[in-house]
Amino acid sequence: MPCKCVLCGYEKKGLTSDFTKWPEIPGFNTEFYPVTKNGKPDGEVLGLICARCLNHADSMRVYVKAMMSGVQVTRHAVIRFIERSGSAIPDEQTGRVAVIKAFSKSRRIRFRTEFMVTRLINNDFQDVDYYWVSDLVFVVTRLKPRTIVTVEKLWGKGLNKDFFLVEE
Repeated sequence: MPCKCVLCGYEKKGLTSDFTKWPEIPGFNTEFYPVTKNGKPDGEVLGLICARCLNHADSMRVYVKAMMSGVQVTRHAVIRFIERSGSAIPDEQTGRVAVIKAFSKSRRIRFRTEFMVTRLINNDFQDVDYYWVSDLVFVVTRLKPRTIVTVEKLWGKGLNKDFFLVEE
């Protein structure tokens, strides 16, 4: 029985549409992925999607998440996030989604005056906003489109001592 991608129509003969039997096929490389109703392996299978369409769908998901969050993310910010969060993120695309997801939970902060003066000088007098979640700080440009330029750690700084929440 052939398997067919519901998006592009790519078809492969000699496979069963029962994906639970695929591991029993000698030398089989996964080219198709089941799409289930609840997104879990035990959910009702709505159809199959090929690896190429899955990659395109994943790319679109990243784009839509970035668009909905209203910010862009630099490659540098993704790399710093992966380094500083201690996550085992396999690639930049997944990292970009992780940055956007973490950023969506963050709250705007300001540092003590002496920290802000130093930061302003170090940033060539470019205004940026700082957002905090857990022990990470997102540095975000104020110019449109807003861009997360880097991700920093707090390195022991304390809330209401070294930095403060900004009420918006």
